[in-house]
Amino acid sequence: MADAQPTLLHQLHVLRRQAWLIATVVVFALLASAAVTVLQDPVYRAQMKLVVGQGGALFQPGQSGDVQQFTQTLTPLIESDIVVSTAISELGLDLATKDLLEDMHVSAKPDSSVLDITYDSTDKEQAVLVLAKIGDVFTEAVDERLGIGVEPASRITARIFDPAHLLPDRVAPKPAKNFGFSIGLGLALGLVLAFVRDGLDDRIRGRRDAEESYGAPVIGALPRGLRGKPPFGITNRPAPRKAELIESLHLLRANLLFSEAGVDGPTILVTSALPEEGKSTVAANLGVILALAGHDVICVESDMRRPRLQDYLGVAPQTTGLADVVEGRADLERTLQDVALGAAAGGVSGRTVRPRVRVSGGSSSDGDNQPGGRLRVLPTGRIPPNPADVLTPERVAKLVDQLRASSRYVIFDTPPLLLVGDAFPLVRVCDSVIVVAREGRTTRATARAVRTALASLGVPKVSVVLTDSSASDAYNYGYSHYGRTTVGED
Repeated sequence: MADAQPTLLHQLHVLRRQAWLIATVVVFALLASAAVTVLQDPVYRAQMKLVVGQGGALFQPGQSGDVQQFTQTLTPLIESDIVVSTAISELGLDLATKDLLEDMHVSAKPDSSVLDITYDSTDKEQAVLVLAKIGDVFTEAVDERLGIGVEPASRITARIFDPAHLLPDRVAPKPAKNFGFSIGLGLALGLVLAFVRDGLDDRIRGRRDAEESYGAPVIGALPRGLRGKPPFGITNRPAPRKAELIESLHLLRANLLFSEAGVDGPTILVTSALPEEGKSTVAANLGVILALAGHDVICVESDMRRPRLQDYLGVAPQTTGLADVVEGRADLERTLQDVALGAAAGGVSGRTVRPRVRVSGGSSSDGDNQPGGRLRVLPTGRIPPNPADVLTPERVAKLVDQLRASSRYVIFDTPPLLLVGDAFPLVRVCDSVIVVAREGRTTRATARAVRTALASLGVPKVSVVLTDSSASDAYNYGYSHYGRTTVGED
C-alpha cells in the first residue's frame, strides 16, 4: 500500500503535466468525427418481413421443430446470385451483385418462421424499390423451384407479410454515437501518448527525480515567481503577495541550518549544471534569509563570466572586486559592500537562530547572540580575460580563510559546473555544495553528469534546491496548505 500511493500520485502528476496533450488528441478526434459526419452521405434503411410456411399456411404445431431448419435453408437462398442479379436486372440498376449484398442483411430468430430482411442505401426510394423487388423475386423463385413435384399441402412457401418500407430514422451518420466514440478513442489514445511522452521525457519533474539523479537530498523547492528576481527582505523590495513564496524560503533556511542534509560549515558553494537554472537567485535569497535571521553573511560573486548575484542584491558596480582581492591588489574588508536590509520578509525576525553547524576558522563579527544580521557582497570588479587563471587553489584557500574570519557564513555563487572549471578550486575547499536544478528543464542526464563531477572532486556534502517547482510538489516540502493566507491579509 505504501508503494501504491506514490505510484498513483506519480500517475496523477503525469496526467496533470500532459493534460494539454490529452485534450489536444480529444479535440482532434472530435474534429475528425465532425468532418466525417458532415461529409458522409446519409444512409437510410428499408425493411421487409417474410413468413415461411408449408402448404400456404404456417407450420403445424407438430412440425414446429422444423421451422429453424427451413429458415436457415431459405436465408442463404435470398442472398443467392440468382435472386440478387435478377432483381438488379429487372430494376435496371447500375450496381454489382456484391455491392448490393454488402448492404443487405437477412436474419431470423430461433424457432421463428419470420425472415427479417433489410437493405441500406443513400437513396430512400431506391432502398424500398430494391427490397420490394428482392421479396418478389425470392417468393416467386420459392414457388417455382421448391414446389415442383411436391403435394400442395407439403410445399414450402414464402410470403411477404410486412412489405418493404423505409424506417423513420437514418442509420448513418449518427452524430451522438460518433462523437461519443471519438471522445473515448481520443481519451484512450491521449492517455497512451501522455504516458509514452512522459516516459521519454528526461527532464527532472520533482523531488524524487532530483534526489535519484543527483544522489543527494533536496533541501528546498522554490516555486515559480522567485527565479530571476531580487530576493525579498532588502531595501525597496516588498514582500510578495503569495504566502507560499515566503514559506518556501523559510523552509529552505530551516533545512539548511537544522537538518542532517543541511550545511556542515560556514562556507557554502551554490552552483548548477547549466545557465538559467536559478543558482544566483538561490545564492541571493540564502544570503538575505540568513542575514535576516541574525547572522553575518558574505556573498561572493565568483561567477566572473556572467555575474548576476551582485545585481540581485542591489550592489553598485565597482572597479575592484574578487580578482583584485585574490591577486593582492585590494583589501578584502574595503572591497566588501554592505546590502541594505529592509523589513523582515514574511515574518523572518531579526533574532539569532542557533544552527546545527560546525564552524571553523574565526567567528562572526557581530557575535552569535547579537540581534539583527549583516549582509555584505564581494563583487566581481573587473572581469579578467581568463577567470580560471585567477582562481588558483592557493589563492582560493587563502581567500576562504579570510572570509571565514570575517563572517559567520560565506556563500559563493559560481559558474555552472558543466561549462567551465572555474568553480573546481572553490568546490574542493567549501564545506557544503548546493546544486540548483530547475524543474522541468534540468535533465536527469545533466544531473548525473554533475553528480559524477562532484564525486571526482571529493565533495563531502551535497544537497539540491529546486527552482520553478510546481504547486503540487510544494506540498511535499512544506505545509503550504496549513493556514495559507495572502501576505497582508488578516
